[in-house]
Amino acid sequence: MLTVRGLSKSFGQVRALQDVDLDVSEGERLALIGPNGSGKTTLFNAVSGAMRPTGGSVRFLDADITRLTMEQTARRGLVRTFQHDAVFPGLRVEQNLELPLIRRAGAATELPADVPSLLDLAGLSGQAASPAKSLPYGNRRRLGIAIAVALNPRLLMLDEPAAGLNERETHELLEMLERLSALGVTLVVIEHDMPFIAALCERAVVLNTGSVIATGTPAEVRRDPGVIEAYLGGSLVGAH
Repeated sequence: MLTVRGLSKSFGQVRALQDVDLDVSEGERLALIGPNGSGKTTLFNAVSGAMRPTGGSVRFLDADITRLTMEQTARRGLVRTFQHDAVFPGLRVEQNLELPLIRRAGAATELPADVPSLLDLAGLSGQAASPAKSLPYGNRRRLGIAIAVALNPRLLMLDEPAAGLNERETHELLEMLERLSALGVTLVVIEHDMPFIAALCERAVVLNTGSVIATGTPAEVRRDPGVIEAYLGGSLVGAH
C-alpha cells in the first residue's frame, strides 16, 4: 500500500532523515518507534505532504505522492494526525465531525460516514452537544482521531495517540483503533508506550538518528542490541 524509498530530509546541515526505506502492507498495523529526535515525526511529515522531502520517493496505492500537499494526500486516502489535540475547542463535538464530513473523499468504504456513527466509534455518543473544550483529555484525543476517520482514510498515520493517557483512556483508545483495523483501515503508529504497541501492532520499525536500525515484531525489536543501545541501555517498556 505504501512504499518509501531513499527518503531524506535535511534542515541546513542537519540530516533529519537519511535514505529511509519503508513498506506498509494493506491492513497492517505498524509501529514506528525510536528515541526522541530520531526522525519519526519528520518521516510522517515527509510521507503525508506536511513537508517536502529533500530526496527519495513516496508511493501510495501505486501512485507517486512525493510532491503532493497534505490535503492532496488526504484526498487520496492517506490521513495523518498530530501530537497535539486536533479539535476545534469552541465547537460542539458533533460540529467537529460535521466539518470533515463535508470534505470526505474517495470511494465508499465500511467506515462511518455520518456523525452518529463516528460518535459511536469514538465512544462519545452521549456527548454530541458538549463543547469540545469540555471533554476530558482522553475523549478529546479520540475525537481528534474520529475527525481524521471522517475524511475516509485507507491508511491512517497516528502521531503518539496514547501520549498523556491514563490506563483506562489507553484501553479505550486501543479498542477504537482495533475497531478501525477491523473496518479495513491500515494503521501506522508513532508511540513510546511499548505495552500499547505490543497490544496493537504486529510489526515495528525502529528509527535512530534518521535511519532505520531494526524491523520485526515488537518483542523482537525490544531485544535487538542496536535498539537497546539507541535507547541508551534503558528498558523499552514505557520508554520515552
